[in-house]
Amino acid sequence: VPGVAIEINFIDHVSIFNVVRSALETYLSLNHILTTPGITDEIRSFRRTLWHASSLSNRQRLTPLTPLMQSQLAREAVDLTNMCSDLSRSPLFLLTEHVSGVAQRVISRGVGRFDWKPDGGWRTLAVEAGWNVNYYEDVYNHLSAVSHSDATVSWQLAQSSREMQLGQASLAVDILNVVLSLFLRDFSQILPASSTWLSVQPDVKMIIDVNSHIATNYIPSVIS
Repeated sequence: VPGVAIEINFIDHVSIFNVVRSALETYLSLNHILTTPGITDEIRSFRRTLWHASSLSNRQRLTPLTPLMQSQLAREAVDLTNMCSDLSRSPLFLLTEHVSGVAQRVISRGVGRFDWKPDGGWRTLAVEAGWNVNYYEDVYNHLSAVSHSDATVSWQLAQSSREMQLGQASLAVDILNVVLSLFLRDFSQILPASSTWLSVQPDVKMIIDVNSHIATNYIPSVIS
């Protein structure tokens, strides 16, 4: 606020962790749908429809609180039925690298909610994106531990020193740098303008190469 002296006595590393986890999941989603090596336009279209239909299937669980919401959910139910019909007719439908076994059964029945990710969930998508599985698990478990530890998180915010908060926030930012580097690397393969821009940005290219190496050649540290 202009003219008002403010002293910030803490760094909200918990919120930073949540944002970074969302960024990681967004990157893995976009990679799976758009930039997986060898992917075709047919697969891109199928996976995007599956992702969209999964979102609509989850929204059907909502209780409509207003007439407007009721009509919106009714329209989405029709869209979901049409999408599931299109998905089940595709030759890609029975391939588990695209659709999990559970999702196949739910879509075939036409009733219920389902997840768009293949068997193995985020872990499978990370491996598909070329991540070292140990790096992904260490990073994702760390980010998730903060997101799902309500009481512990409250205690940490209240009791942690500024140095600890800064250390945790710095760790999250380091992870985010890796995610953003891989995002730029992968999307430059399908967006010519991005590829052209990177070709004249040697410093950025070096950062991407370093972070790509971290994600793919990670060696877990062991503290005795």
